Amino acid sequence: MKTTKQIAAEVGKSTQTILNIAAELGIEKRKIGKSFAFLEDEASQIIAKFLSQDLQNLPQSFGAAFAKEEVEALKDTVKWLQNQCDKKDKQLEEKATQITSLTAALENTTASLNASQALHAGTTQKLLMDGKPGLFARLFGGKKKVEVEQ
Repeated sequence: MKTTKQIAAEVGKSTQTILNIAAELGIEKRKIGKSFAFLEDEASQIIAKFLSQDLQNLPQSFGAAFAKEEVEALKDTVKWLQNQCDKKDKQLEEKATQITSLTAALENTTASLNASQALHAGTTQKLLMDGKPGLFARLFGGKKKVEVEQ
């Protein structure tokens, strides 16, 4: 539902004018609190009445002048905007292609890193299992005692 105030704000008229048009169209008003309201389709009828009145009140010379000069400018603007949209569509397609190729490259790099990490883990585990001292132990493990045979 729309109140008379809401409809008046949409069409730029007073609430009393809205009530007069509603009565002229035979639309029943509903009292809600201190205001009157109309169903959505009724409100649309009232707004349509104002729009049709506004179009009828336009001078014919204004319409002719508008049609000749402004329509060409609007057509040029539409052509320019369509051209811009076409350019943006091409740019978006290029970016989508770039994203696809970069995603594939990232997936390949990730797979390579995972394989490298697995290889390193396997090598480290093998060294530990073989009993060979690691780098840290070799550097800081101290000197081995050499037994001298007598």
